[in-house]
Amino acid sequence: MRAILSPDVEQLILDRVRTGEYGSADEVVRRGLALLEKTEKNPQNVATTDTSDLSAVFERISSDVPDVDWQKVPVDLSTNLDHYLYGAQKTS
Repeated sequence: MRAILSPDVEQLILDRVRTGEYGSADEVVRRGLALLEKTEKNPQNVATTDTSDLSAVFERISSDVPDVDWQKVPVDLSTNLDHYLYGAQKTS
């Protein structure tokens, strides 16, 4: 089977191969198809554009993060965001 790709899609595939993340264009396409199949089997994992209940969206996303990673988040992150992002002096 042969497929005609838009220049943007073709460039995206070539970029992934150039980074060494994938060994060939076929690998990139297979990975994309595997993700498509996964989202079709589990539609609750598909991102939604409905942000009417932002807390529910955050809860769904954050539930995928392991507890060990949440424990690494500094407790003063909200107060010292500039410190953690840009190296500014801590405010507290």
